[in-house]
Amino acid sequence: MKLDHDCVRHLLLEIETNKKIGEPLTEYNFKDNVVFGKYDFETVMYALLKLEEAKYVSVKFGWEDGHIYGYTINDITWSGHEFLDNIRDNHTWKEVKKVANKTTSMSVTLLSKLAFNYLTQKFNLT
Repeated sequence: MKLDHDCVRHLLLEIETNKKIGEPLTEYNFKDNVVFGKYDFETVMYALLKLEEAKYVSVKFGWEDGHIYGYTINDITWSGHEFLDNIRDNHTWKEVKKVANKTTSMSVTLLSKLAFNYLTQKFNLT
């Protein structure tokens, strides 16, 4: 399955907007979120799985017969916030995607580094 980078960004933004301390996001209180209107369930769940693997979010999944039937999003991690802060701005995201679209292989880690490098150059921090 292909990882949709726009879905990854959108999902992180929506988690950040909707997540409250002590109140996890679940299939009950997050299922009607706009991210599910823009992307199909499988695309969102795959992005969420990969964000969890990268340790950008803390999430638990309920599995049955090889399919996700439920999820509990507990938080965005420190690394997740760093990544999101680097890709939050629409202009920055467009510039990062321009570079990313030049290749067929682009990891989330590399996207994060591209965004960091772009912002470092933009603000003359080198």
